[in-house]
Amino acid sequence: SGIGRELGEAGDALEVHFLEAVDGVNNTMEALAESHGVQVYPGWQLSGAQHIRGWKEPQKSGGIASCLSHMDAARVARALRQDGAEFILVIEDDCVFHVSHDKVWAEVTAAIDEADSLEPTWDMIAMANDKTYEPICPDTDLDPSNRLFRPGFHYITAFYALSQRGADKLCELSPMVLENCVVFDELTNAMAGTTGAYGMKGG
Repeated sequence: SGIGRELGEAGDALEVHFLEAVDGVNNTMEALAESHGVQVYPGWQLSGAQHIRGWKEPQKSGGIASCLSHMDAARVARALRQDGAEFILVIEDDCVFHVSHDKVWAEVTAAIDEADSLEPTWDMIAMANDKTYEPICPDTDLDPSNRLFRPGFHYITAFYALSQRGADKLCELSPMVLENCVVFDELTNAMAGTTGAYGMKGG
């Protein structure tokens, strides 16, 4: 919560909302199914998976609850549209900034300004630079001078910007996600090829 307040102080007119996450620690899969109508994607486990360790194991309630929480964030973005919000920043409570919040805000605004000039129109910008990615789909550099790249296969949803168009896409997918739920990182990886998804270098 401190991160949100301090980043809000760094950015002009940045409105901070705290979203209570869906509890995946104290809720079982059965409880989540009952409370949210969610079902796990049945084809998740791939016994022959060589690169993706998580695909060899069954889904857990924590991952499913996290996905539900991120889908809730997309609905918040849509609700804020009437207040003129063109995008939202989603920051997980365990996200750690290694530079000042002023610098973070400066990097965020610069990345969004750059994304606004690119095609396709952006849906999501991963601001975090998590090194835990799988070596099966490489990143694509847009231009050496750009601060953005097209991400390959990453787990970088701890801190991202979501445009209204991106929020619309996630909300429209909600019924399908509830019927065949996967962790949010995998959902965004699956969508990356059909959406304007970007990552920020050195984020």
